[in-house]
Amino acid sequence: MFALKFFVIIVCVVAIADGFPHKAGAQDTTSYRPEEPAIPTTYGVRLGKRTFISSGAGIEFTYNDNLTLTKKNKKSDLIIAPALRFGIIHSYSKQFRIRSAFDISFVKHLNYDELDHFAFTPNGGNDFELSLRAFDNWIFRLSNTFSLSRSVVVRNVALGVDGVTTFNNVTRLSADADYNNVVLGGSYSCSMNFGLDQDFRYLDSLNHTVEAQVGFRISRPILVGIKSSVGYFDNLRNELNDGISFSAQGYGNFVLTRNITATASLGYQNAFFNDNKGLYRDDSDFGSYIFSFGLSQELSRRAYQSVSVSRGIQPAVRSNYQETTSLSYNLSYSYSRFLTLEFLFDWLTYEESSNPKDVPAQSDIYSITLGTGFALTRNASLVLRYHFRWSDSAGENNYRNNIFTVALNYNF
Repeated sequence: MFALKFFVIIVCVVAIADGFPHKAGAQDTTSYRPEEPAIPTTYGVRLGKRTFISSGAGIEFTYNDNLTLTKKNKKSDLIIAPALRFGIIHSYSKQFRIRSAFDISFVKHLNYDELDHFAFTPNGGNDFELSLRAFDNWIFRLSNTFSLSRSVVVRNVALGVDGVTTFNNVTRLSADADYNNVVLGGSYSCSMNFGLDQDFRYLDSLNHTVEAQVGFRISRPILVGIKSSVGYFDNLRNELNDGISFSAQGYGNFVLTRNITATASLGYQNAFFNDNKGLYRDDSDFGSYIFSFGLSQELSRRAYQSVSVSRGIQPAVRSNYQETTSLSYNLSYSYSRFLTLEFLFDWLTYEESSNPKDVPAQSDIYSITLGTGFALTRNASLVLRYHFRWSDSAGENNYRNNIFTVALNYNF
C-alpha cells in the first residue's frame, strides 16, 4: 500500500480535483467538440498573428450578514475585493494551441482583519489548456486548473469557523474522436487537495479517475452510448479511509427541438473503503443507482432557461462519503444589449455515510440568487447581485445567510 501511495503522489506531481471517483451530473467530457476558432472572439491586445491577450480589473463590494454560517453568534461585515484578470491564447497552428486564464484578488474585511486573504481562481474554466488535433478525427487535450481560496463551507458542510484556506489542482488528459456514427472518448484526471489550516489537514487528498465511453449517433439529433469510470481516492493523512470506485452508465444527448436540448444518464456505482481508522471510524461502503438529467431551452432571442438534477456520491468531511441529490434551475433574460437579468435556484440534500455522536448526518441546503448586469460602456460593466441561502438540518447546522454584492469591472 505504501508503494502504491508513493507512486500515486509521483504521478500527480509530474503530470500535474475537490472530487470523487465519480460525480453524477458532471459534464460529459468525452463527447466530440468541434475545433475552436483560431481567433478568439474577445481580446484586448493582439501580438502578431497568433498571440491574443485579454486583461481586466474590477472591484467588488459585499455585505454578508453571517460570515461563518452559524445559527447563533453571527458575524456580519462589509467586504472589499479588488481583482485583476489576465488571459493569453497562443496558436502554433490550427491543430495546436495553448491557453491560460486566471483571476487574482485580495479580499479585505473591514471589521475582521484576521479573515483577510488572497484568492487565485481560474477564469473561463481553465487556467491552462493545450490542445492538439491529430489523425483527422482525434483531439487530444491536456488541461490544468488550480485555485487558492478561503471558504467556511467544505464539501457542503458549514464548519462553523472563520474559514478554511484550500489549494486545489486538477490535471486532466483526454482524447476524443468522432467517426460520424461512432464517438469515442477517454480521459485520466488527477486531483490534489491541500488545506493550509492545521486543524483541517486531515482532509488532504489525491483523487485519480479513469473514464471511457463509446457513443452511437442514431441520427444527428440523437446520440446514445455507454460510459464507465474507475477511481481511487487517497486520504494522505490517513485520518479518513481510502476508497476505490467503479461505475457504469448509459447516456444520451438529444436535440428535442430547434430550441430545446437534453442530456441524461442512468447507471450503477460501487465504492469500497478501507477498514475504519483515524478520526472518524466508518466501515460503510456504497452500492446504488446514480443518474443525471439536464434540459436547456432558448425561450426567445432574449431569454434562456435550464434545469439539471443528479444523484451520486462525493467525499465527506467526517465519514467515507456523502450521498447527494441536487437540483438547479437557471433563468436569464437580456432586456437589451446593455441590461441582463438572471435568476438561479439551487437545492442540495446530502447524507453522510456515518457521523460522530451528536453531529447531524443529513442536511438540505437551498439558495436563491438574483442578479442584474449593466453595460456602462463598451469596456465597463456594473453587476448587482443578491444571494440568499439557508440550511435545514438537525442541531446547530441550521443557518440563514443574506449576501448583497455590487461589482464594477473593466476590460482593457
